[in-house]
Amino acid sequence: MAITQYFCTALFVLSACFPRGCLSIQCYQCGAQDGDATLSCDIFVKAPMWRQFEVECPTSPAHLCGKTITHYEDGSEPSEVRGCAPAENAFQVPNRMGCGRDDGTDQTVFCLCGTDLCNGANRLPALPSITFSFVFVLNFLILRTFLSS
Repeated sequence: MAITQYFCTALFVLSACFPRGCLSIQCYQCGAQDGDATLSCDIFVKAPMWRQFEVECPTSPAHLCGKTITHYEDGSEPSEVRGCAPAENAFQVPNRMGCGRDDGTDQTVFCLCGTDLCNGANRLPALPSITFSFVFVLNFLILRTFLSS
């Protein structure tokens, strides 16, 4: 009985990390990146699926997902960048989640968020979060069944 209980507990803990590691965050990435050949955010917004834009952010230092849109005063096309952003600034002060605006010469809107794939465009919730919830509830029910017998 004790071995079954430990096995179920270990299975429950490991499946909570399903399908990938618990510590890193996944973000959508598009637009201008230093030295990277990334897909344009124009393609991102029009794409029927966003899987090819998903990246796993580094775990050290911790990261958030970010999105920046700059509207230029000269009327040229706005630029958009999505990707991983450090959770702390250069002075090791935590960056605040949410959106802000830089009303300098060009207007820039920047947003930071801390959940997987939160920096997309407006769409329905991502399927992985629904799958994770289903697996979590299923594991809870299985664990409860084994522990009560």
